[in-house]
Order: sequence, then C-alpha cells, then structure tokens
Amino acid sequence: MEFTEALTLVSQSQQIPDELYDRVHSFFSDREMATLTLAIGMINTWNRFALAFQSDLSSIDYLLKKTAEMDEAFAESRLAACS
Repeated sequence: MEFTEALTLVSQSQQIPDELYDRVHSFFSDREMATLTLAIGMINTWNRFALAFQSDLSSIDYLLKKTAEMDEAFAESRLAACS
C-alpha cells in the first residue's frame, strides 16, 4: 500500500525512496514489480478519467469485462508470439 501511495503521489515527491523500493523489491521480482506498477498506473488513470468526466461509475461492470477481454487477448497474442 505504501508503494501504491508513493506512485500515486509521485508528482509531489518526484521520486520513489530507495528504501521503499528495496522493501517492495524484497517481496516482488522485477517482472512482478513491473506488473504491480502498471496496475497502479492503470487504476490512477481510470480514477482521473472518472473525475474528468464526472463519471457515476455506472459502467464499471462493462469496463471490467472489457479489461478482462483485453487481458485475455494480450495473453493469447503473447503465447502465439512465443510459439
């Protein structure tokens, strides 16, 4: 959670403290850290869109379904590329 907060507020601090990075990295591999960072970034992006468009989030189920479909398509394309 601290890593999420640090990434979300990075515009204020302009950095992620080395100590925090090291602590998080002790639990997650480089790949997992990249995935975690991407997830945090996406959530922040969705939140900004919701604020900018004054969304009532009534379409959240649709967005979650579309995101799952995109994830599945991406995974399939990665598998095909590795074959």
